[in-house]
Amino acid sequence: MNAWDAGLVHGGLGLRADTGYALVFRIAASTPARVRVTVQDGASPEAGPMLVHDVPAGPQPCLVALRFVADADTDAGELGFGVGGQRTAYSLTLDDVSLRPAG
Repeated sequence: MNAWDAGLVHGGLGLRADTGYALVFRIAASTPARVRVTVQDGASPEAGPMLVHDVPAGPQPCLVALRFVADADTDAGELGFGVGGQRTAYSLTLDDVSLRPAG
């Protein structure tokens, strides 16, 4: 089982090359889990992700803040949460998700 076997994706994000971004969200899971967070150009996924980060989640809600610099201009950016890859079923809560230029 892989993180990308199940996922949540929000597309259509405008990202500008050489611009720093801050991704902030709250996460919790009914049992301990790892969630793979990615930001990439949905129109050109072969270019590789701009951000890849595995985030631990557990019963206690946690605030996560990640930063990255976009490496290309796109109006088809995608924010993805890879939620598969767990050995047991679980419930996941994502809240207060924000992706903004840092600065």
